[in-house]
Amino acid sequence: AGGRLAQIRAMAQQKQVEAARPDPQEALNERVEGALQRAHAFFKELVEQMNLANAPIGSRGYSLTGVPEYDAFTWKAGHADFATREVSNTKKLWERVSLSFTLSTNGGKALQFNREFPANERLRQALGECKIEYRSRDTLTEKGSLKHTTFEIPCEVKAYLELAAKYDTGKIVLRTRNVSHFGNHEHTIGPEAIDDASLDELTGFILGESPRLGPLMLRGA
Repeated sequence: AGGRLAQIRAMAQQKQVEAARPDPQEALNERVEGALQRAHAFFKELVEQMNLANAPIGSRGYSLTGVPEYDAFTWKAGHADFATREVSNTKKLWERVSLSFTLSTNGGKALQFNREFPANERLRQALGECKIEYRSRDTLTEKGSLKHTTFEIPCEVKAYLELAAKYDTGKIVLRTRNVSHFGNHEHTIGPEAIDDASLDELTGFILGESPRLGPLMLRGA
C-alpha cells in the first residue's frame, strides 16, 4: 500500500485535482471580454440607428474661448469597431471596442472670424489640443507686423470613445475625446459596470444630455 505505485497514483490524482481547478485569470478574461462584447453589440446598433435618425445633440459643452458659439448639433455619421489579439493558435481575446462619430451644425458651413495677438496663439493651442481641424491666415500691416489672424473652422466635431481591456487587472479603461464636450478623459472601470442600464446612461452622455459620465458606468472603478 505504501509502495512506489501508490505514490505515483497519489501524484497523478493531485495533478487531476489541480487541472480541474478553474484558472482565476481565465475567469477574469471571460468577464472583461464579455463586457467588451456587450458594449460592441450596443454601439453597433446605436450607430446604425443614429445614422438613420440624425438625432439632435446637445451643444452646450462644445464651446472654446475665442470661438463663436456653435448652434445645436446633429449626428452626421458614426462607426463602431473592435480589435482582437491572438493569445494562442486557437484563441483570440478582444482588446478593445470603439465608437467614432461626427457631429455637424450650421448646415456644414465653416465659421470664419478674426483674432488678434495673443488671442490668436491661445486659440491655435486650444484647437490643437482638441484636435479640431482648422485653417488660418495672417493679415499683416503695411509695416509687416501682424494685424490679425483669420480662422476658418468646419462646423463639425469629431468624437471618439474607446473601451480597452486590461486583462492583467481584470479592468477596462474608458477613454473619450470630444464626447459631450471638448477634451480628453480617461477612467478605469470594472467589467460588471457594463450592462444595459449603464450603456443607456452612456448614451445620454454621448447625446450631450449630461456633461459627465454617470455613476452606473463608473462602478467598480
